[in-house]
Amino acid sequence: MKSDLSSWTFRNPPGFEKAEGRFVVLEPARFPDDAEILFDAVGGPANYDLWRYIPFGPLENADALGAAMTFLIDQQKWDTY
Repeated sequence: MKSDLSSWTFRNPPGFEKAEGRFVVLEPARFPDDAEILFDAVGGPANYDLWRYIPFGPLENADALGAAMTFLIDQQKWDTY
């Protein structure tokens, strides 16, 4: 595999529009409103390994996840896709 990046050019990140397909709908998460459903998927002791390479967490509950994500988006200017 070649690693020549001499012709690389910048690409804009994906937009935040809702994308609907045949089997799935993708839409941006809105915090803190979507924290509970996201926490259900990635929270709790059974999922601690998922947090190994994330620079915060694991978090104890959905409220903590919502607060952390709100801070990161609003204060640290994170873009979440």
